[in-house]
Amino acid sequence: MINKFLTIRPITWNILIGTLFSRIAYFMCMPFLAIYLTSIKGIPASVAGIILASSALVGVITSFWGGVLTDQYGARKILISTAVVWALVFFSFTVASSALQFFIINVLNGICYSIFEPATRKVLSDYASEGNKLMVFNFRLTALNLGAIIGPILGIALGKNSSILPFVLLGTMYLLYGFSILLTLKENGTVEKGTQKSEVKLVPALKVIFTDKVFMWTLVGTIFTFTGYSHLTSTLPQYFSEPSIFTKGVETFSILLSVNGFVVILIQYPVVNLMKRFTPFISIALGNVLISLSLVMFSLSHHFVYLIATMVVFTVGELLLGAMIDFLIDELAVESLKGTYFGAISFMRLGNALGPMLGGVGISVLGFGKSTLLFSILAVITLFGVLALLVSRNLYLRENDMKIMEALRKNA
Repeated sequence: MINKFLTIRPITWNILIGTLFSRIAYFMCMPFLAIYLTSIKGIPASVAGIILASSALVGVITSFWGGVLTDQYGARKILISTAVVWALVFFSFTVASSALQFFIINVLNGICYSIFEPATRKVLSDYASEGNKLMVFNFRLTALNLGAIIGPILGIALGKNSSILPFVLLGTMYLLYGFSILLTLKENGTVEKGTQKSEVKLVPALKVIFTDKVFMWTLVGTIFTFTGYSHLTSTLPQYFSEPSIFTKGVETFSILLSVNGFVVILIQYPVVNLMKRFTPFISIALGNVLISLSLVMFSLSHHFVYLIATMVVFTVGELLLGAMIDFLIDELAVESLKGTYFGAISFMRLGNALGPMLGGVGISVLGFGKSTLLFSILAVITLFGVLALLVSRNLYLRENDMKIMEALRKNA
């Protein structure tokens, strides 16, 4: 374990540490954006849902393009330039006042995410040895969840839903992140595998991706799964901010977000080691089931201890997705198109767009007076992902059997 730890390269550490601090800043403000829009700016819940969904929706449209750009121009240029633009986007949140302005800014936020994230995952994949990949992806998950622990607490300390300071800090963090990548890659000297360009053309790449049946069914499954997961930062914050249900809902939700991150860090490695015995498909499907179950559980009781237990169930489900999605895509991807595959799997963020819209419409139609019915409907929609993942798994096993038979036939 220690030897593996020591073989991790500087650029990998830079991405992991940058992920940690940028996620801390992100969770200081973005989970409270729904509350900020509805409670402070007076924007209706349905409109706020569209604003929140806009980031993920445009990310779906541009994510594949972002992966292709990474393969074409190299991760170095993409990471540095996008970090700077993204910082300016976060600064813009501090001066926005109307629903339209928030919509446009959040669209730009989604574009930056869809370009930046595939590039970081490609670098982590390319710079890690085969024996280190799952460990590196787990480190990334740890960084994400440390951010989820620390960020909400700092967000509350800085003024919860009424302060623009967290957005200033978030923008500053991405400027520093981009600068650190510039320095780290320069120190590495030659351009290595993780930052190389390749001759990737959009149409042939699209053909490879969309004729890969295993990948496409995996994508469908993760879209439904992330539809459920997205309620953590869209529907649930609005639910907890409802004064007729919770007296200190915002504070309670902030604590639950911290519990979410803490539990992941506490049980991450034991659970991942346990799930190594199964295929990533099974791990992701089980994660879907637990997230769906927890959505219904949130509506059944408002007792604080019960809510913590419910968040633990949700968090275990999240953990079973975590690094396993990146690990699975790394396994499925054509070597020369890794950035493209990591970009294409970002289409799963369609779930992050569908979730807030479905939640917003559900709130408008049913209201939180029928919260159990509302969250049950959202859970059933999420569970469709399990069916798609099982189809993907069966196709994957069938393809492997065919490859083995072909190899035996050649050796006969």
